[in-house]
Amino acid sequence: MLGTKASKSSVATCRARPTVRRVSRQPTTASRCARSPPRMRPRGSCSIWEAQRPVFTPTARVLDHFDYEINHVMGGIECTDGTRKRAKIVLLAGADLIQTLSTPGVWDARDVDHILSHYGTFVLERNGTELDSAIANLKQWEHNIHVVRQVVSNDVSSTKVRLLIKRDMSIDYLIPDAVIDYIYENNLYKVDFDLPPLPEPKGKERATSNGATSGPSDG
Repeated sequence: MLGTKASKSSVATCRARPTVRRVSRQPTTASRCARSPPRMRPRGSCSIWEAQRPVFTPTARVLDHFDYEINHVMGGIECTDGTRKRAKIVLLAGADLIQTLSTPGVWDARDVDHILSHYGTFVLERNGTELDSAIANLKQWEHNIHVVRQVVSNDVSSTKVRLLIKRDMSIDYLIPDAVIDYIYENNLYKVDFDLPPLPEPKGKERATSNGATSGPSDG
């Protein structure tokens, strides 16, 4: 995994400055920020090699492919002084995926050992996942497992985005506009996708829901 950090000067901050009185009808800073379209600031690149393959490719083989292409075909990564050095290939995964590594029958044990011994992983913390217990089951590779804690809670996942699309609900601001356009232009995730049941209302919500229901029963 290769990445760069954005400098403080490259991060645009929108703040509304307080004023004592308004003497014009010009748009405020806050309103301009609210109306400005979101811009993506890419911090890496994406390969479509795996997506274009006609058959399923195990994660271990995907990592092997990029290790070969970057470190053998390209000769590693170029340093600022013109020399080249070997790139460290790492699996970047959500905590929910890492949790499945120790689930019997999900992964080939040889692949798990190959991934965590040879490459290692950066684990992105995710709401609803018992991260500590997931890592505890992978203790023999803990030296090669690096946790990235959430600074701001973010519960967005690809599964939830697909659910919203299936239910004709908005996905604005959850994913990039270009991706949203592509999904709708190609009518993706509308069919052949099993929906989990909606959560049952609890307590007051259940009482309110029942009280608001009127009309003849369908049963």
